[in-house]
Amino acid sequence: MNGPVHYRIHDLWSENGAVHLSVEKLVVLRETPAGYWLLDEYHYSHLGTFPEWEGEHKRWAPKEGSRYAQSTMEAALRSFNIRKQAQRRHLKSALAKCEHVLAAWGAIDPAKLIEAGYQDLGFTGKQFDLLAPAKVNY
Repeated sequence: MNGPVHYRIHDLWSENGAVHLSVEKLVVLRETPAGYWLLDEYHYSHLGTFPEWEGEHKRWAPKEGSRYAQSTMEAALRSFNIRKQAQRRHLKSALAKCEHVLAAWGAIDPAKLIEAGYQDLGFTGKQFDLLAPAKVNY
């Protein structure tokens, strides 16, 4: 080991709805002036056994700023909380946008859309506006 163990917290759900937290321990493979190359304990314990694993499971963690794993459990728990708060913000925004589009969807006449040549609503560059009944704040 070339440096301190790093930690990352993950949440797991069981079928009965209970939430479990899992602690991923990452071993420092190499330290550079800017950060650490990390490998989880499982793959570290098999280092050299499966050479094809060694490149694809490594993670980079800078010494400063946002990082995948933290050097203390306390920092890992704070990071987990921050990630979950951000996840909630993103999901609320996505839900609000979805509800806004679905609220406007009732005003669309599919037959008129098809007549106008919008059969393929993929990334063709064609746009049409949905007029929503109310303004939604994201």
